[in-house]
Amino acid sequence: MNLNNFDDKIDSTILKRGYDYFLDNSVTHLEDMKMGTWASLVEGNQDYSVVIKLDEHEIIEWDCNCPYDHGPVCKHVVASLYALAEETHSKVKMKTKPKRKVTDKNKIDEIFNKVDKQELQDFIVKQFSMNRGLKNSFIAYFAEYLDEDINKKYQTIVRNIYKSAKGSYGFIDYRSTYKLERPLIELINKAYDFANRNKITESLAISKSIIENVPKFIHHMDDSDGSAGGLFSDAFGLFAEICDKAHPELKDELFKYCLKELPKEKYSDFSFDDDFLGVLPTLITTKKQENQYLKLLDKQIEKAKLSKFSYGLTRYLVEKINYYLNSNQDKEAKTIIQENLKYSEVRKILVEQAMDAQDYLNVKDLCKQGIDIANQKGHPGTTDYWHKKLLEVAQLEKSKPDIRQWTEVLFNNNYRDMDYYRQLKSTYTKKQWVDKCESILDEIKGRNKFGGYGAAQEIANIFIEEKYFERLLKLMQINADAIDLIDAYSDYLIKLYPDELIELYGKGITKYAEKTGRSFYNQVVKYMKILSKIPNSESKIEELMVYFKQTYKNRRAMMEVLNNNFTS
Repeated sequence: MNLNNFDDKIDSTILKRGYDYFLDNSVTHLEDMKMGTWASLVEGNQDYSVVIKLDEHEIIEWDCNCPYDHGPVCKHVVASLYALAEETHSKVKMKTKPKRKVTDKNKIDEIFNKVDKQELQDFIVKQFSMNRGLKNSFIAYFAEYLDEDINKKYQTIVRNIYKSAKGSYGFIDYRSTYKLERPLIELINKAYDFANRNKITESLAISKSIIENVPKFIHHMDDSDGSAGGLFSDAFGLFAEICDKAHPELKDELFKYCLKELPKEKYSDFSFDDDFLGVLPTLITTKKQENQYLKLLDKQIEKAKLSKFSYGLTRYLVEKINYYLNSNQDKEAKTIIQENLKYSEVRKILVEQAMDAQDYLNVKDLCKQGIDIANQKGHPGTTDYWHKKLLEVAQLEKSKPDIRQWTEVLFNNNYRDMDYYRQLKSTYTKKQWVDKCESILDEIKGRNKFGGYGAAQEIANIFIEEKYFERLLKLMQINADAIDLIDAYSDYLIKLYPDELIELYGKGITKYAEKTGRSFYNQVVKYMKILSKIPNSESKIEELMVYFKQTYKNRRAMMEVLNNNFTS
């Protein structure tokens, strides 16, 4: 279903109700949040929030917080889809063509031209008493005109926006994050505007208020979409720009601010302190500041040593090492590196230095020691890093035995990544590779010489690479119940084995249809539509429909989904 054809896919009664809402201009605050996610508010007897996710024009997912549960789509979602189609200039076919009412914008313009200023002010003040969010947005937008302490006023504004967004239980759920995100985005945009107008003090006050408060808010909201983290990043991005352009006196002020803020616990929970670590060295202009910075790092290192996790510790160690290296204090950097080689992130610095010096023997020793340490700690990701580095050295040295060793290790340790398979294959002659390929297949199959489902995808990928299509067909037949596997590799079989593929789809769909739930029924339809595109599949489609109607006649939802898509 997409924005061009959704009105063909939705129940006509719901479609008409949603279209009427659309015509009445009930869809408000339609906004592209990020990554194809749109949010809107649909006004009626009650207001409901709608979220729609798109992949270009394809409708991937939708959600509405209304209580409607008699079908997959409610009238509020339909209204929002019409509004979204209009917004994105999609070519949706309107079932009826009544004229839309005069838009709110036109009405507002007419009122503004006629209304008395005092009457308008009285109305706005009245609305503030009923809508705290509107009041907060108004104050935030015009805050520059308030004669208050500049930092305190924006701290208050940000906290009031948060209070307005909270639900009755003091928590911001997923559907309500826009109540926090939208006004804070507007505030950040305002801060950028201030910066462009050279009102740096005002701009800094806004960015700092968001930087300091978002790490607190995030503990009391559903941030699964990363909106709070995005707000922090946007605010700190502006802060970093100001730091970069600051004159010496302001640099000193910003250095003191970062020095004070970075150690606060609220920043470490979500690695927000990384942003401070990135900007602090750029603000150092004196030896005294350098000493203060290094002293701070030492304190953070000692504090991090008390944690059972090494991530925080290595971050600060690496930061200190890099500072010494960037300021040509190589001796101090080397001392820290040698004392902390048990940490992979520190070891990586020494490995890169050896790589730059083309000291490949040292690189190999350091990597192999790193592998031993990582295996002892049970860190496969780190082990994988060292293997990749060893392969890089092998390629630089053009050592065929080493290339074979490390590509095979990486192939097996990375879910049989075919890029490593091809690299390994390139080191053999065609004649040599026949036997090597079979040994790889035997290893993947293990005790089950037919290749179980867990290994089937890995084996299938090799069959495709080697153009072993007859063996691929046999593999699919062994796994005939796995419709997702069959569907994933059907393109490679359709021209060579169309009849066999039809039978495979039939068996796979039949097995999959044992599952219950509308989402599974929709998936059955999807597979049947794919099957219907294979030549001479009509009889199999009819056979499946007869079987489903006899076997699952009491599954009303399933019959509805099938009948909406296929006629017997």
